[in-house]
Amino acid sequence: MLNLCEPRVNVPDAFTPNNDGVNDVLQIFTAYISDYEFRIYNRWGEVIFASDNPEQKWDGTYHGSTYPSMLYPYIITYKSESFPERSRVVKRGSVLLIR
Repeated sequence: MLNLCEPRVNVPDAFTPNNDGVNDVLQIFTAYISDYEFRIYNRWGEVIFASDNPEQKWDGTYHGSTYPSMLYPYIITYKSESFPERSRVVKRGSVLLIR
């Protein structure tokens, strides 16, 4: 029996990379997806984090420098694992980095 499941992508609204062991990295929660791409941008539109692996997390840094508290826009694209004939899904939003 084949299970056909809808894709799921959940992005937290905020994270606090302050090394207290709680919400120190931005982790994207996914299920039943393929062809995943995740990009976070700074206020000038420069990509400051990019990944094609849902297990990869952002620690709030770019080239070793910590980024300030603010909203950072992101774009996630992915396809459905169970329904590959569907077109790519594009999800846009922002995450609040709190220091």
